[in-house]
Amino acid sequence: MNNTIKIIIGLFIFAIINTIYIRYFSIMGIMPNISAIVVVFIGLNMGMEKGAYYGLYLGLLNDLLIGISLGLSALIYMYIGYISGALAKKMYNENIFISTLAVMLADIFYNVIIYCTHYLPKEYEFIKYCMRILLPEAIYTLGLFLIINALMILIRRQMNRGF
Repeated sequence: MNNTIKIIIGLFIFAIINTIYIRYFSIMGIMPNISAIVVVFIGLNMGMEKGAYYGLYLGLLNDLLIGISLGLSALIYMYIGYISGALAKKMYNENIFISTLAVMLADIFYNVIIYCTHYLPKEYEFIKYCMRILLPEAIYTLGLFLIINALMILIRRQMNRGF
């Protein structure tokens, strides 16, 4: 089977699992942005074009399954994938600092766009939004990313040793 088809099927399964089980990861109403982690991983490892393409696809799936406005998450994740791919082109993509910075900025970017489109028209204070939603979610997403990254490193080492 073609790698593109495998990735599309994998993203589809991920989107469904993400929408069903994400509520179990909620801490005081804050949920991690696992989709941003996946799109950053794809962008860093596959480049700008594929990062943008798969980000658009995953965002569209998220919009269809849980989104409030169709296409907004798709555009945000497309940009996140593209920018992550551009980072990989300019810098060493397996550097934990670059990956961590990319995930943190991706989550902040996502939340700022969501604020501008959903909360700004309702005059919800930006500082309050940052303190209650943006910063806790960014820290939670970053912590989850570090755990996932550590597990991936362990799995890679085991695979290189041959179990």
